[in-house]
Amino acid sequence: MRAFCKSQPDSGFRIASIVLIALSLLSIHSFADDIYYTAEMDRIVSGCKTIALGGCGAAIPDAPFAALANPALPGLDNHWRLDLEGSKLYGLSNFGAAEATVPLTKDAAASLSYRAFFSGPMNTYDSLSQPYDQMREQYPVDGYKSTGTIRDNFHAVTVSAARNFRVHVPRPSGFALPLPVDLSGGLGGRLLIQDFNPNGRERLGMMVNLDAGLAIRIGFDWDITVERARRELTIAAMYQDFLPTSMTWLYSQYKEKSSMNQAYAISYIDDSQFLHGRYTVTIGVTKQERDVFGHTGVEAQFFDIVSFRGGYGDQHWTVGAGLKYKHIHTDYAITFDELAYTLIRFGLGGDI
Repeated sequence: MRAFCKSQPDSGFRIASIVLIALSLLSIHSFADDIYYTAEMDRIVSGCKTIALGGCGAAIPDAPFAALANPALPGLDNHWRLDLEGSKLYGLSNFGAAEATVPLTKDAAASLSYRAFFSGPMNTYDSLSQPYDQMREQYPVDGYKSTGTIRDNFHAVTVSAARNFRVHVPRPSGFALPLPVDLSGGLGGRLLIQDFNPNGRERLGMMVNLDAGLAIRIGFDWDITVERARRELTIAAMYQDFLPTSMTWLYSQYKEKSSMNQAYAISYIDDSQFLHGRYTVTIGVTKQERDVFGHTGVEAQFFDIVSFRGGYGDQHWTVGAGLKYKHIHTDYAITFDELAYTLIRFGLGGDI
């Protein structure tokens, strides 16, 4: 999302906020007397399991923060859930997220998600006539003098609902074992609020938009002892910010239209209990404006207690682990990227 403010004519100088932590989160461009400030909070992936599996959770129904990854997923994993996550970004800023999912009926669920980003005091520098990454190569940050600090905070609230439709699949006569096919659709509405203080002036921006998701799950290898499929294939698509709305700034005539993000993924879950394990493989593609990224990840969970994960996405490797005791779980994720928002992520949650 982008914020805009216009410098006062008598200011005597122009300030374009070049934020040290903004290598992949923030970008700044300065032209004439106008300041354009970009902060893509929605690129911060929520959920340690999703991060450890490469960063695309559009087809993982049982992952924490599933409704944020795809609003259709709670329809496939209809349980009471509460997920929490917190992390220190770049050693300076703080990011936190919470999501609660409540079953409405046997095949419907609603979710409420909240994310917050608190930048802390970020250094600013004199305006430059070239992008930050080019400037950084010519002028080392350690040798560049800061002109002050800026604060930039975000709050995002998302309310979503999902409905699962069980599809009847015709089977040959005498074939008694079911072949479960579930088709789930979801819709979510989000309110995004940004406040920051360029040149000491308070600015407040707001935007409302919608997300939509679709997921189809096919079950194989029906186990009559537990009355469920031991193997599942999930195919999913997610469209974020698909309405042509704009970020609106108080006391400013500037508006910027939002851009739609897309995700397409496939996941395969094998719960045959080979070596007392449950195995997940996922692969997906995300498209954010002009950027297209591939994602893939694998998970092995043993004895329904401990999980080991690894993946690749957004051009870097990820690993993670999880511990589960009855209905409580903790998750960790590590990203191997010098421009990562944070090296280690921690999450806590529960389900009923």
